[in-house]
Amino acid sequence: MEQKELTVNELKAQLAKAEEKQKREQKQLITAYEKKRNEFVVKTANKFLEIREILKDFKMESMQDGNALHLEMYKVFNKKEKESKQFQLVSDDGNFKLIIQSQDKFSFDETAEVHINAIKQVLEDKFASRNKTMYKILTSLLIKNKTGDWNSNKVLELSNYIDDINDPRFSEAIRGLRHSAHHSGTAKYFNAYQKNQETKAWENISIQFSTL
Repeated sequence: MEQKELTVNELKAQLAKAEEKQKREQKQLITAYEKKRNEFVVKTANKFLEIREILKDFKMESMQDGNALHLEMYKVFNKKEKESKQFQLVSDDGNFKLIIQSQDKFSFDETAEVHINAIKQVLEDKFASRNKTMYKILTSLLIKNKTGDWNSNKVLELSNYIDDINDPRFSEAIRGLRHSAHHSGTAKYFNAYQKNQETKAWENISIQFSTL
């Protein structure tokens, strides 16, 4: 049988039909992808939330147990308890170590900027040209974090250098800086370490997702 030759309009109709089918199939693929993407995002985010709660409970329970053991140590050895910002617990075989630490947090009021600028000037005058290594070390304590705030604990470490710098301007600025610092809470840290059997160095057992 001789095949009928299609007219231009018929060819256009077939082409339009094929294009419409292609669009429907593409839309179905997009819809299926978006469904899988949404399910993955929601499932994963909820798993993060679940693990976060587990870790929060684990941290709280571990700190309570660790602090209880630390207190029990004083009782066992019949010694008066002393306040400690940090202590460690080590396994009998020396392979594992826990460190429990509390660190006071401070925030600065607006006057801190004046004192920090004065400190920068003293450091520049005394070390920028004569001792670049010392200048770099000290000014590294004055770098703001990602949120644009001073790292109060690092900044206040400058107090340890009053005698070394031996400059009345520096001492005065440090006094002003201390006055501008206000206690804003206490951070609790709990870390576990494992001893590397080859190097004998303590290695942090990280549970940060990005390091796993």
